[in-house]
Amino acid sequence: MSNLAAFRHPEAYCHVSDTDKKGGIVTRQIMERMLVHQYPHSMRHLQQLIMDAERCQQNHGKKGWFGGDKYLPALERFQNTLGRCMVALVDDGKLASLNDPIATIEAVNAAMGMFQLAYDNWPDGFSFWRSYHAAYRLHPPQI
Repeated sequence: MSNLAAFRHPEAYCHVSDTDKKGGIVTRQIMERMLVHQYPHSMRHLQQLIMDAERCQQNHGKKGWFGGDKYLPALERFQNTLGRCMVALVDDGKLASLNDPIATIEAVNAAMGMFQLAYDNWPDGFSFWRSYHAAYRLHPPQI
């Protein structure tokens, strides 16, 4: 089934048990299946990226018992995961190369947008992602 077939025939991605009491197809489960289908290599990196973003949001401005900053290690982990996610997007065919930082971050943002439709239970993570994305667009790294 091609990528467009998922949009034309979403029932192919659902089981009979995936319907609600009125007989309608449960949208979140369709989005999960389409996300896994469209981003086979990136899916686990997107999951880790949103968890790392959530950790960054929660640790912003916090200090540990011995005065160490909790945010900087969380941000470093987030950026490492972001790099792995970008490489996985190339593997999925969503990016031609990693040479253009704006195109790369926009591809990740598009994937995160679809990811949010399927998994909206990470509000702090998506909030951090939107802030990070906006800052990245204003000051992209020089390659």
